[in-house]
Amino acid sequence: MKSFYGKVKMINKILFLLLISFNAFGEDAGQMMMDEIENRAEIEKSIKNIDEDDDGGSSFLQGSVDGSVVTEIEEDGNNEFFLSQENPAITLPTKRDYALQNGQKIIEDTSIPNDRLIEATNREIVKEVSNQKSKVFSFYYIRDDYDIKDSRGVFQQTYVDDQSAVRGGSLMFSLERALYNSWINILWGANAGFGLSQGNGRFVDGTRSDAKFSLWTLPVELGLTLEIPISNWFTLSAEAGPSAMGLYQVRSDFESGAKGKRRRQVGTGYYAEAKFKLSLSNIFSGTGFDYFSEYGISNTYLDIIARMQDYGNFQDDITITGQSLGIGFTFDYL
Repeated sequence: MKSFYGKVKMINKILFLLLISFNAFGEDAGQMMMDEIENRAEIEKSIKNIDEDDDGGSSFLQGSVDGSVVTEIEEDGNNEFFLSQENPAITLPTKRDYALQNGQKIIEDTSIPNDRLIEATNREIVKEVSNQKSKVFSFYYIRDDYDIKDSRGVFQQTYVDDQSAVRGGSLMFSLERALYNSWINILWGANAGFGLSQGNGRFVDGTRSDAKFSLWTLPVELGLTLEIPISNWFTLSAEAGPSAMGLYQVRSDFESGAKGKRRRQVGTGYYAEAKFKLSLSNIFSGTGFDYFSEYGISNTYLDIIARMQDYGNFQDDITITGQSLGIGFTFDYL
């Protein structure tokens, strides 16, 4: 009898050990125990309640994502969600992003053949943004057809009348900011550039010298610009403002460092320009779209320029006046 009870006791111990082992194995193998099943049921019930309360609106939950508040932006009746700038690592969409997105809506137009779809889309985007700008950069070349006069006529004889005179013209650079964009555009900005003229000097009696003179002109200007977009293809503009010009003259017959080899002086005056601007972006819409999508250039123009200027008040009795023509390029940035 003792041996029988001993065997029963031994069997109970073995079953107890097996039960503990099975429980541990169930947890390691990912099998749910009874308490886990109860928790899972509560979770599923909570999810069901959320689904029943959902009004069919946004799939975004209220709150924040990585510290950035989710905000709703309505654009042309479509609700789009973006992350605000509270997180510096996340940027809001720019005007260029909106233009690219809105321009792509043309793909829904079934009247456009499939093989012309991309070209039509690019053309519509360029057309949409061609008159939008926030800043403008341009560079242009102006011929040196101005009159250079002084009391003795030396500058005119050296840089204009001399048979070997070279008048290189001026290369100008301009940066402007848009103040107003609509049927008329108003901008303000600054221009700066440089020009070079060369010729042989003259003696007091007027005879030609072998000494070579070089005259650098360095204008700096502030101006206000009015633009009238006549169509998508071309624009007319007028610009004017005060200006200052530096003159830097160097002669070849003096040694370096000698007194009189270099002469510097500054004068003041004003300028005015009129431009006929042909839109290259609308003519070549594929390239125009590439410039816009890659660099934010909303329009590229070929400029035909008429310019007048009037400078005086130099240390020497000099005036630089007249009209001239030029050509250049303008880049509008959105």
